[in-house]
Amino acid sequence: MKHLIYTTVIITIFSSCKKHEVNRDFTSNELDFVNYSQGQAIKFIDTNFITYSLSQTLFEHDFRQFSVIGGTRYLGEYYEVSYSNNVNATTFNYNITLRAASRPSMEINFNNYGVAATPDSLNAVNSIIINGMAYNNVYSIKVYKQNPQFNSNDSATLYSNKQFGIIQLLFPDGKRIVRTN
Repeated sequence: MKHLIYTTVIITIFSSCKKHEVNRDFTSNELDFVNYSQGQAIKFIDTNFITYSLSQTLFEHDFRQFSVIGGTRYLGEYYEVSYSNNVNATTFNYNITLRAASRPSMEINFNNYGVAATPDSLNAVNSIIINGMAYNNVYSIKVYKQNPQFNSNDSATLYSNKQFGIIQLLFPDGKRIVRTN
């Protein structure tokens, strides 16, 4: 009789435990934006030849529970990286967030311009030359000035690819900020 009680208790405990489904949900287009590693520093130069060194302030790539109300057994892939300029972090920073279980799944903020988009809706061009260097599979993304909301009257074009991440931020007047490393 004791064995039956112990067995029943053990079965009850194991059956009541939540088992999470872990899914690598990022699509191939989303994975094109998972291109920064932990501890990395990046540099950009602007039209006036001012160089900005950005240090990584946040790096997370893990699985999280996504739910609007209450708990869920679903763990979705999550990626977020953030960089800032040590000299003036409020005017020059970069942040990207990808959430596999919610849409829009990608948010990019770069130098006070940003966009929320679904990477699967973006198309890459095969090859483009930026600052004399050829880049392959480059995404051209229209981004909008944030103050604090997106301003549709003030936009720029952000170029990014899987190998380098953000390559360039190009303004309508021809000014630009280009990655140097």
